[in-house]
Amino acid sequence: MSFIMPLRILPKLLDLVLQANGKAPRVRVLVVEDEDATRLLWVRALQGIGQTEVTSAASIAEALPLLKDNEILILDWRLEDGLADSLLSTWNRLHDSAPVMICTGAIPPEDRHEFYIRGVYNVFLKPVPIQTICSVVRIYVNYINSAKALYELRREVKMSRPALDLLERRE
Repeated sequence: MSFIMPLRILPKLLDLVLQANGKAPRVRVLVVEDEDATRLLWVRALQGIGQTEVTSAASIAEALPLLKDNEILILDWRLEDGLADSLLSTWNRLHDSAPVMICTGAIPPEDRHEFYIRGVYNVFLKPVPIQTICSVVRIYVNYINSAKALYELRREVKMSRPALDLLERRE
C-alpha cells in the first residue's frame, strides 16, 4: 500500500506544478553513443516525447563535461575511446540516484548484475527498439517531474507556514 499510494499522488502533484507554471518542467537527458546514426535517431525520438531537453556526445571525453547538467543518462558501454566505466563512476558521484540506461552491443549476461549494483536502472542489448527507449525515458521523466512537483509543494507549504501560524494565533 505504501508503494502504490505515492504513485497515485504523483500525477496530481505534477498537475499542481503544471497549473502553477503553465507547463511541465523539462528534464535534461544526455545520450552518449559513438554511432552517429543511432545517436541522431535517439536524440530526435527523445525530443519528440516532450518535456525533455536532449544533449548528445560521441565519446567519453565529449560527455564528461556534460554529465553535471543532465538528469538522465543513456549510455553506450563500449565507446570508441574506451569503456564508459569512468562516465558511470562520475555520474554516480555527481547525481545521487539519477536514472541511467545502458544500451550496448555486447555484454555477458553475468556482467549485467554488476551494472545494477552500480545504480544502473536498465541494461539493453542493441538493437534496442526506439519505442522501448522512449517508453523507459518517459517513465523516468514522469518520475523526475513528480519529484520536482513534490519538492515545490513542500517549499510552498514551508513558505506559507508562517501565514498559517498567524491565522491560528488570531483565532
